[in-house]
Amino acid sequence: SHAFRRGVRGRSFWQALSYAPDLQSAIMGGRDGTLVLWDINHGDAKRELSCGSAVSCVDYAQSLKVVFSGEENGTVIAWDMTRGLQLTVVWCGASVNCLAYWFIAPYIRDIPHLKDGQVMSKLIPATERGTMGRTFLTGDAAFKVTVWDIETTKAKK
Repeated sequence: SHAFRRGVRGRSFWQALSYAPDLQSAIMGGRDGTLVLWDINHGDAKRELSCGSAVSCVDYAQSLKVVFSGEENGTVIAWDMTRGLQLTVVWCGASVNCLAYWFIAPYIRDIPHLKDGQVMSKLIPATERGTMGRTFLTGDAAFKVTVWDIETTKAKK
């Protein structure tokens, strides 16, 4: 039997990879600072974005078409993958080696939605319990894990 192989070629090597929630696409981050949304079935790049430095990690926000990219220069960017726009940029102060974001729609009081193709003013709504959906985690080379507030772009205490 022959294995079927598809791929997207970058200008440098890929070092971050995550499946999209639909399992039909993946997000890839490159050493050259390229972030690519890749159609797994057809082998095409659906969207290509340029980051500030090498992308070391990525995470796809469930229920939202938002990708978080962590970079070696200490930046985390939340990207609107529908429009290819930066939603927020957080300076973490150290190279971001890993990150995690969790968003589960059934537990959210006001689910954000598109109106006439535009994201409503609040990207990630509050919940009755407070912060779920408004924070993400980063891990760095100093073995430190930090919880970040998306709206204030500050580390939580």
